[in-house]
Parts: sequence; structure tokens; C-alpha cells
Amino acid sequence: MNIADATVSAARKFFNKKNIPLDFMLEPMRGDQSIIIPIGMNNRKFFCKTFLSRTKQQILSEIEFVETLAKYDVAVMSYLDINSRKVFCFPGFTNCWSYITESVEGERNVVLNNSIIFEIIDEISKMHYVTRKLDWSLSGIDTITDYQKLEQLFIDKQSFFESDFVGRIVENVLAGGHDNYLLYPIHSDLYCRNIMVEDHHFKAFIDFSDLRFSGFEDDLGKFIQSILLSTNLMMREIENFIIYYEKVSHLLISRRNLCISVVYHILELLFLEIDGCEKEDIMIKMDAIRRILSYYDMWR
Repeated sequence: MNIADATVSAARKFFNKKNIPLDFMLEPMRGDQSIIIPIGMNNRKFFCKTFLSRTKQQILSEIEFVETLAKYDVAVMSYLDINSRKVFCFPGFTNCWSYITESVEGERNVVLNNSIIFEIIDEISKMHYVTRKLDWSLSGIDTITDYQKLEQLFIDKQSFFESDFVGRIVENVLAGGHDNYLLYPIHSDLYCRNIMVEDHHFKAFIDFSDLRFSGFEDDLGKFIQSILLSTNLMMREIENFIIYYEKVSHLLISRRNLCISVVYHILELLFLEIDGCEKEDIMIKMDAIRRILSYYDMWR
């Protein structure tokens, strides 16, 4: 029995033991070090997520962060409480912890245009503003920046970078260093599938399981990567989004750190897809890197 099927079997035993009737349990989905099972209860849809490598404390810290944001009116997903517990182990799954979140209905692959981008930037600004105003002691949450991740990616994929012109670009970016990072908890995976939209308006942020301490530039970098790869917007228009973010969040963004983040996230996506990636798709990603580095005069 594979890990996904074993998780489903254990989940059924868990709900039976708790006398929790289910409307349905759908086929599991494999995430990054997690198994996600869509379930129905009381005519509502939920996602049961089992983590294969995260500690209980890391998951509790994620829940603490998200529920604190909710108290300050940041639109986020909610966690289900079962017998006064939000984190639990399925039978036979020692040290593999799970939680259940209620589904946030809406569109996950929205077509980005200026109007919805400005609205999403508004909500990201609000989330960051709240985060900056509070003191956080989130146990078990890693501190790592996208500069450090780009360094590690450069080492791990050395054979690719040695044989491709993009290696010279990454070398130049890393050699240029980074500006000082102001470290806060960040969502870390703000792309379109984790930003729910309904009727062309923002609805909620979901999936905070990549929560870490880093600079806000690394949150924006992921979203800017989505804009660059899914729209034909000019770089001056993207700069206008960043200026707007700074205006409403009262935060200044390091363009250097932002560029580093965008480059990292584009390359990370490339290596996830590279086995089935068409040459044209690779060139689109490389062009996006050139566009942002050239605009901010960082591609030397």
C-alpha cells in the first residue's frame, strides 16, 4: 500500500473512531511532503492535510500565525477543531501530524489583470502591515531568505548552471549580494493557486504551510513571478504595483532583494517542470529573468 492509500485508510479509521460521519472522501492529492484528502462533513467541504516531515510544533505555529491574522481581519482559511484539538495523528501514523481546513470556495487560477492585481496587492499589504505590528515567537519556524535559497539552488544544480548561460546570470546576482533583510513571518508561497478570488475580487489567502521568517520582498517576489509569467505587463507597470504596495503598507521594498526572490522562484519553477518543459517555456522563463534584472539594472 502506498503512502497516499495508507493515509486514506488511517483517516477513515480516525473519523470512525471519533464518530464523525463523512458526506464523502475523495481521492487523495500528493503535495510537497504532504497528503491532502478532500472530505465532506455537514454539507461543507474540507481538506484534511497530513504532513510527512513537519513537526507538531511547526504546524501549531502555522495555526497560531494564521488565526492571529484572522483576528485582525486578514482574510485567511480556517482550521477545524475536533474535540478541542486542531492537530492530530491518524492511527498508525506516529509523528505524521494532520489538520483539517475548511475549503475556501472561489477561483484558484484567475486571469490576472490590473484591477485584481491592485486588489491582491492591497491584501498582501494589509497582511504584512499586521505582521509587522505584532511580536512573534513562532517555535520551529525556519529563518531562510530567498538569497540563501538561490545560493543553495546554484550549488544543487551546478551541472545545469555550468552548461547554460543562465549560470552567468545567477553568478552575477549572487555576487552582487543582498540588502539587509527585516525578518518577519511570511506566507512564502503567494502565487495564484494560494490566492482565492471570487467574482473577480479577492477572497482569501490559503495554504500557509511554507511559513518561514524572511523579508517581505520574498512574499512579493513569488507574486511578481506569477505576474511576469502569466501576463504581458511591462516592467514599468509592475514597478507601479510595488510603489502602490509601499504606499499602502508604509514599508519600503528593496528592489535588489525583490529581484533575487523573483529569480529564485522562476528557477525553482523551472526545475520542478524541466523534465516535461518545452524549450519555448524555458525561454519564456529566462526572458522574464532578463526583463526584471535589466529593468532594475541588476543584470551585469
